[in-house]
Amino acid sequence: CIANAAKKKIPGSMLTERNFDFLKSGSSIPQHAACKSDSIPAIQQFKNQIVGQENAKKQIMDAVSCMNMNRERIKFGLKDNGMHNVFVFAGPPGTAKTTAAQFLGRIMGEEGLLKGDKFISISGARLKAPYVGQTAPLVHEVFANNDIIFIDEVYSLIDSYGNQDSFTQEALGQLCVELEENSVNKLIIMAGYGGKVNTEDNKIKDFLDKNPGIASRINYIIEFKPYDAYTEMPTILTSQAENLGYQIEAKAIGSATAFFADRATCRDFGNGR
Repeated sequence: CIANAAKKKIPGSMLTERNFDFLKSGSSIPQHAACKSDSIPAIQQFKNQIVGQENAKKQIMDAVSCMNMNRERIKFGLKDNGMHNVFVFAGPPGTAKTTAAQFLGRIMGEEGLLKGDKFISISGARLKAPYVGQTAPLVHEVFANNDIIFIDEVYSLIDSYGNQDSFTQEALGQLCVELEENSVNKLIIMAGYGGKVNTEDNKIKDFLDKNPGIASRINYIIEFKPYDAYTEMPTILTSQAENLGYQIEAKAIGSATAFFADRATCRDFGNGR
């Protein structure tokens, strides 16, 4: 606990209560990616354990193939294809974006495309430090201490009107630097609500439109779709029940499906969450 808190301390400053914030949320504790099973390859688990999202899974595997091809080109002395490990995962809440990020890190590790598997999930808002001059070192520490960096709700770096104070500008500036310097040796994923969240809300697109320096460093944009209330949601429910040792009666599945169909029309529908 003390060691983790010390890692979050700005060099030369005192250890404060804020350095222990990770105990309250757990969002920025480095962790190993999704549950491992040594006997089953990560690719197979990725395809089997995430319900639906077939297009997103195909795009992710295509990206891995592109990375492998680039590595082979370099081995034969050919020019680097310029594709780096910077992704955007866009989609509604509860559509397995974080889980997919963990699996992608594992897959790249097994393919020899990453040197380590230290994973961190942190919100964009937490990349800003409380005092002037501390934000850039904070962002740098996040990248220096981890191999797979998942920045959730990256648009929370700025306010809802797109305004940027000095802390935001410092964070965005350092983020551009880290994306440039670490896009080959690390996996960087920026995630958030986008795509078909609802008709008027595409926060991650708005963020990228307002920050061309960030957008220009992204090589892959993966869209995660809402789950279908009649097929995929019951499958998720059944899987979760089985994991807890329950069996669901057919009548209950019918009731649950009707509930999902009604909830899917609401703005705050959480999908698999």
